[in-house]
Amino acid sequence: MPDYPVPDIIYHHNDWIVVCKPAGFTIQELLEAWQNMLPMTLHPAHRLDKDTSGLWLIATNAESNRILSQLFAQRQVNKVYVCLTQGKPRRKQGKIAGDMSKSRRGQWKLERTQQNPAITLFRSIGTNDADGLRIVFCKLFTGKTHQIRVAMNANGTPIAGDAIYQPGKADKYDRLYLHAWHLGFRYQNQEYRFTMMPNTGERFSDSLIQAASEQLPIDFISPEAKHETDHH
Repeated sequence: MPDYPVPDIIYHHNDWIVVCKPAGFTIQELLEAWQNMLPMTLHPAHRLDKDTSGLWLIATNAESNRILSQLFAQRQVNKVYVCLTQGKPRRKQGKIAGDMSKSRRGQWKLERTQQNPAITLFRSIGTNDADGLRIVFCKLFTGKTHQIRVAMNANGTPIAGDAIYQPGKADKYDRLYLHAWHLGFRYQNQEYRFTMMPNTGERFSDSLIQAASEQLPIDFISPEAKHETDHH
């Protein structure tokens, strides 16, 4: 049985908590383990993939779970992720949108159709990394499985350490380099914004991420920004 980490609680509200999810664990197994450690009922307001780390909002009662889940469903939560990608991007910024369908070997793929599209706004910023790694900020308007991994792959730059979308090249990295970096939402007429740097990953650099984030347009981390008006 795995040795589950103690929950790293970033913020404790009466109705919910924000924790830093560690990479390498599913949210289901973490919830089961943490339920035995915390004196409250835990309801996940949204999902993070197993190998993704970062900010995770968990409701602590049924009513707040209903409200927060509705905020996510209505796209009223600002979600920005940071990742490291390999290779030269087809585009350095813009929007990647399309339906997603299951492919082979556990992969998903991006389709040209737009019936229920995954929508990702992104900015790719170069670094002086010897391997040519780039820092990419991804703003999600939807919450599909593997959404950012598929979007980055479609842009010609798989995420570093991605064993599913770049098999054979992931072994040189100590993790999937994808982290839920920023979370912003309004709850009971109060604005909440959280930003957290990755705490694992030898190739992640707080100073480089901070410097790169200063190049983002101000509306990138604004909850009011709408994807219809974003740069294509």
